[in-house]
Amino acid sequence: MKATNKNPFKSFNPQAKNAALLLNRNTRIAEYAYYKSESRGFESGHELEDWLEAERQFEQQTALFQSGDNYSLSI
Repeated sequence: MKATNKNPFKSFNPQAKNAALLLNRNTRIAEYAYYKSESRGFESGHELEDWLEAERQFEQQTALFQSGDNYSLSI
């Protein structure tokens, strides 16, 4: 029986991982922004404000999660 030395990380593609993380980040931010807009009755003219606030909220929640602190997600 021939031993095989398969490296499970051989197909690891950091660019693909980064793209997936960015897609997930943008999807979550879009969800936060959507719910902010919904809470205002989808009043137009606040899209950029909603997106920037959602980015701040996402980054804050991510920092808390990475620090190991307990937190609750509020939208």
